[in-house]
Amino acid sequence: MGGQNARAMAEAVGRGEVEADIALHWHLAWNHFPPLPAALAETARAAIVAAREDDLGREIPMPDGLLFRGRKTMTAAEAVESMHLDAFIE
Repeated sequence: MGGQNARAMAEAVGRGEVEADIALHWHLAWNHFPPLPAALAETARAAIVAAREDDLGREIPMPDGLLFRGRKTMTAAEAVESMHLDAFIE
């Protein structure tokens, strides 16, 4: 269900019906349980850019106060996988 919703939101962005930032915030809040913090939106955006540039090993900083597996950065691949960002890359 979450993947379908993410694809629908990404397609709505592509058609100009929804702004990309709003779609991403919606995805983080409503397509995850528990919801992911809104502060991760910038990390998600950076991961999407890195993935589109075929640089999944790029280290992306975590927002202040958040860690990923005890680290202050995560790779773009880890971000795409853990935040289910595939639909926003295609």
